[in-house]
Amino acid sequence: MIISFFSTGTGGGAAPVDYLIACEVLTYDENRNLIRNGIGQLYRER
Repeated sequence: MIISFFSTGTGGGAAPVDYLIACEVLTYDENRNLIRNGIGQLYRER
């Protein structure tokens, strides 16, 4: 995969790039539902 980064970081591709370089992302189950921990907060994975 070829990925280009531009200095402005505000276009339509900003969200996908943020996801690719994020340290933590939200976790989904097999039905694309967000997984929550025991107290109802969203579960994040590194």
